[in-house]
This record gives sequence, C-alpha cells and structure tokens, in this order.
Amino acid sequence: MFGGGAGYHESMKNALALVGTLALCVSLCSAAQTPESIRFSGAEGFQKLAQFKPLALKTSQYVRLSGNVTLNGSTHVPQNSHYAYVTLSGWTNITGGDRYQSGTTNVSQSVSIWLNGNYVSQWVQVNVHVNIYKDGRYVGSTYVQGSVHVSGWNNNGWVNLSGSGTLTGDILAEQN
Repeated sequence: MFGGGAGYHESMKNALALVGTLALCVSLCSAAQTPESIRFSGAEGFQKLAQFKPLALKTSQYVRLSGNVTLNGSTHVPQNSHYAYVTLSGWTNITGGDRYQSGTTNVSQSVSIWLNGNYVSQWVQVNVHVNIYKDGRYVGSTYVQGSVHVSGWNNNGWVNLSGSGTLTGDILAEQN
C-alpha cells in the first residue's frame, strides 16, 4: 500500500497545487494576443498592433571630468627630524562636457613629507570621491585623481606647504 502518512498527504497537496497553477497559466496565455497573432489578422490587426508602444532605449557614454585644485597645509617638524606628517586641504569644482559638474567639493589628503634641509618639495597623489550633476540633476558619483606638486620652507620648526594641480576622471552617464 501507499504510505498514507502525513508526508504523503503534503506531497499530494503540493502536486495538486502545481497542476492547478499550470492549468491557470496555460488558460491565461492562450487567451492573450501576441504581436504575431495580431499581425496576421488583416487590417484589424494593424490597429491593434499600433497600440504596442516601442521600447525607448537610452544610451550611455563616458564623460571626461577635470578640475583644478590648490592644496595648503602646515605642520610642526620636531628638532633634528627629517620627517613630518601633514594634512593638506583645499577645494575643487569638477566639470565635464558642457553641463556636468560636481559643485564645490572639499579635498583633504594626508601625507608624510621628508625634509632635506629647509626646503620641502613633493608630489602628492590625490583621490577624491565626487557627486556629479547634469543641469542640477544627480547623475552619479565617481573618483577623480591627480598628482599635485606641493612645496614650502621650514621656518623655525614649522613647514607651510602649498601647491596646485589638476584632477581628472570619468563617469558613465545616461544620455537623454
């Protein structure tokens, strides 16, 4: 005989539910008209076919972004030391194309510097996350990078550094 236990009855319920669901799907699908069936129904089919809206595909393209940045910072250098740690900060406005921009964005980069005498000259790698807008509408976010040359003098144990450079990056933007 068949088991007849609780597991058997549960399996039968699941099987019947599956058969019922399949029967419902088949009946709904057979009643629906497809573009192909409408196409073969003559002049009446042209009117029905005109009701189908074409899909509007949007394209995307990379937009090149760039902006200038000026960094400034000061730090104390212990006596007889050749190394120091400084946080450089500034502002940038990243733009691209004719209507893409970030707005004013804060830039902050911490670096270790090496002093050889009283003069400091160093390249600083900058990597900044920016939000990009087109005509005031948010498009997305990306990173812009660049090398900024900073320099300055050691004056009684204090080093003031400043320098300028260009940050560049790309963003994949949807076209209207």
